[in-house]
Amino acid sequence: MLLAKLGLPATATACLGALWDGAIRLIKTVYGISDITYSSSDMFPLYGPGQESTCGPLFWLLCYWIIVSSLDPSIPVLTFSSALCDIVVEITGVSFVYDTSLGVTSTYEHDPALTLEENTVNDVNQVVTNLHQLAQHWE
Repeated sequence: MLLAKLGLPATATACLGALWDGAIRLIKTVYGISDITYSSSDMFPLYGPGQESTCGPLFWLLCYWIIVSSLDPSIPVLTFSSALCDIVVEITGVSFVYDTSLGVTSTYEHDPALTLEENTVNDVNQVVTNLHQLAQHWE
């Protein structure tokens, strides 16, 4: 279903699903490759390609992209600007397989009428508020 949303033809998604469901997995350790295998079944379905699978990062990237694309555009993100502010990069976070990190940067603009300490407290409060909003939406 997710791949279809990205424009992959139905025949390709069906093929991928059949391949995924029919894959027989072995465990490889320092002692060798196991004689016993495991695979998905109706009683014990496997969700995903399996950790350390060659195709795992690609599948997670597709899922991560769909999740990030579905976020409300008003949700705060990480914003990085070049020294001259001519290049601005905005990202929600980074992800590799099962390891995902989200982040935000403050949108607080320092008030010259306040002390440095007051501005710092307001800046931190803004980051916490933005991170809370992102985390709640992500969840």
